[in-house]
Amino acid sequence: MGGNLYFASRPDFKDEMKRFHEYLLRRVSSLGVEVRVGVEANHALVEQEKADAVIVAVGAEPARPDIPGLLEAKAVWAGDVFADLADVGARVVIAGGGGIGCECALHLAKGGKKVVIAEMLDEAALDFNFINRGMLLDLLRDAGVDIRTGAKVVAFSSTGITVEDAALGRTDIAADTVVLALGMTPRSDTVESLAGTAPIVVAVGDCVKPRLVIDAVREGFHAAAEL
Repeated sequence: MGGNLYFASRPDFKDEMKRFHEYLLRRVSSLGVEVRVGVEANHALVEQEKADAVIVAVGAEPARPDIPGLLEAKAVWAGDVFADLADVGARVVIAGGGGIGCECALHLAKGGKKVVIAEMLDEAALDFNFINRGMLLDLLRDAGVDIRTGAKVVAFSSTGITVEDAALGRTDIAADTVVLALGMTPRSDTVESLAGTAPIVVAVGDCVKPRLVIDAVREGFHAAAEL
């Protein structure tokens, strides 16, 4: 339970988020909410419930870019790295330097990995507020993470990635493992498939548009309060 909040709360420096995740699970249990795991909420099953309202909160899934060589690369998703569900070698390159990529880089560097971040924008972690961003960048520097901005990933391979830099042109970054942190894609197909399953159907959170935890929590609250 918890969706991507589970993965986001796994690093040891995300203790507050982990407590929030655990708090939500406790509240669901204490309020007697019926939880069914291992069950896909498809159109037929949801319609069979004959509900008065359906709140769709199926979240988002990792974006898999259409970049050559991805299938040959030793690539894993950042969320699986957070949850220790992926084998990661000694040299790691993070494809994507947003908040998720930077936190994953810090998590790996604290574990003794040599980490490089490749970010196509001119600055990293721009999706964080300025206070958290400043602290995170300081921690990354202290941990020895190599942040390469203005570096667009143009190819993957079994030995790393190739980036295109305005100043340096095309360069290869060698790595034992490539970690994908290139954003999330809303599960809009699932949202559309559940249309018409109840008189009221409302989508909330990342399945509408991937954003921050606070946005998903706020939307879920309002959807419930307005029933």
